[in-house]
Amino acid sequence: MIYDIEFKNMYSFKEKVVFSMEGTETNAKNQNYFRINDYGKCLKVGVIYGANASGKTNLIRGLYCFQRLLIEGNFRGENDGIKEYMPFSLYEDTLDAPSSLKIRLLDKNTILYSYKLVFNAVEIQEESLTKLIGEEEIVLFERIYSNNTHKLILKDGISNFTLPQSTVRKNQLGLSFLQAVNTPVVSDIALEMQNIQMVNSYNQSMTKMLWDNAKDLLMKHKHYGGKLFQFLSYLDTGIKGFKIPGDQAEYKDLIFVHDQIRNDGSIVSVDFNASTYESLGTRHLFLLGIKIIEALDKGNTLFVDELDASLHTYITEFIIKMFQSERINKKHAQLILTTHDINLMDEKSLRLDQIWLMQKKMDGSSELYSLADFDGVDENTNIKEWYMAKRFGGLPKIESIENMFRDEED
Repeated sequence: MIYDIEFKNMYSFKEKVVFSMEGTETNAKNQNYFRINDYGKCLKVGVIYGANASGKTNLIRGLYCFQRLLIEGNFRGENDGIKEYMPFSLYEDTLDAPSSLKIRLLDKNTILYSYKLVFNAVEIQEESLTKLIGEEEIVLFERIYSNNTHKLILKDGISNFTLPQSTVRKNQLGLSFLQAVNTPVVSDIALEMQNIQMVNSYNQSMTKMLWDNAKDLLMKHKHYGGKLFQFLSYLDTGIKGFKIPGDQAEYKDLIFVHDQIRNDGSIVSVDFNASTYESLGTRHLFLLGIKIIEALDKGNTLFVDELDASLHTYITEFIIKMFQSERINKKHAQLILTTHDINLMDEKSLRLDQIWLMQKKMDGSSELYSLADFDGVDENTNIKEWYMAKRFGGLPKIESIENMFRDEED
């Protein structure tokens, strides 16, 4: 489970930005969080609002780039650099400054792990992994630079593990290397980070990746098919089944099954090509549904960018309820989404600490804050009304239309 994520000098995040799934002290809506032994509450759902171009997607991009560095880092040459380095580019003094990332995770045993990374376009400058037990922070490994060499030092808890080598390439994550040699504890944390899922429904390459992943999951987990059918049925799509015509089938080949009423009153099943006869939203539900089912089944964290794209408000509300259901979400899965759908901003279903606002500052950088940060707001406040009244920010600053195109009239 994600506890919190911190970025600095990455994409539109010039200053430090923290997104947290840590619940505040209030016990309101106790079905919306997991109770964690020493760390209070960890939220099941987080919802991020903000104007277009405010930086919402950059939160997911930053995490995705870290994942790529983690997964691919062992296979790059030392002179390949770090292509994931994307500093804030609207200030000259940040163009060559290092980027930093910090992720805190709760594992299945509810131990809090903290991973820190600082890097530039050429090398990893800082890296460490710690765990917190009660008030005691224990370092598991850290990276040091000595005699022009990047070295990994194993610390308390795993210091008795023998590494085949202690040096790593300057652009190689120590976390990647330690996972590759099956270092105790560290390998599990690296896998947990790799299992964070990030999806959207508007990018063509993402759609292809989700389609390939859907075919793979439906083949490996036979019960996913039945769950996916239930998911689609409960959302009033009218679908009675689906067919994937072969392992090599493309997304355009997906078939949905419907009931057809004959002249004699009998009902028969008919096949419709999904790309020809079904709406974009229904097709997206198929791909998104598989990732939702996987997350709930495995206890993964799922990020969805623009969840409301092509979907009705009632459907997005239903998906949020799935993750907040104690009966359905038994394995501590999390859903984190960006959206423009203010109908989801409902004090009856979401806590203040579950609603976040991304706002673009005057210098073009992004800031992020939670509704729980505001004084005078409680769990009974009509937050949708307050938001639309511009009391929280996180809205586009649109100029008056009165003077638009006036220069063409002169």
